[in-house]
Amino acid sequence: MELYPTRKLGIVWDACKAHETDQVKEFIEEHQDRLCIGGINGSLNSVLQVADLVGNKDLKAFIKDRYYLWHMKYIHAKKLQLIADGLSANNARINIQVLLGDII
Repeated sequence: MELYPTRKLGIVWDACKAHETDQVKEFIEEHQDRLCIGGINGSLNSVLQVADLVGNKDLKAFIKDRYYLWHMKYIHAKKLQLIADGLSANNARINIQVLLGDII
């Protein structure tokens, strides 16, 4: 939306459950004047998967790289905190809650 602030944008997606969340529905509702949305039948995934892989390859790699770096820094910081608290960090179980804003 920020990249093309004056243009109408098109979104094409499959029937993935993540596309039906309240957050997505609210975003679509809020920006309905700028979005043109089209869905594809799930049986077309094998045909369109190639376009998805090519079109999103760099974006997916970027997100995975950023997540991996964040994940390693998070674990390192937690282990340092355990050591500072006088606990053993070797076999500690570290729970991670990921929020998108933490990574990007």
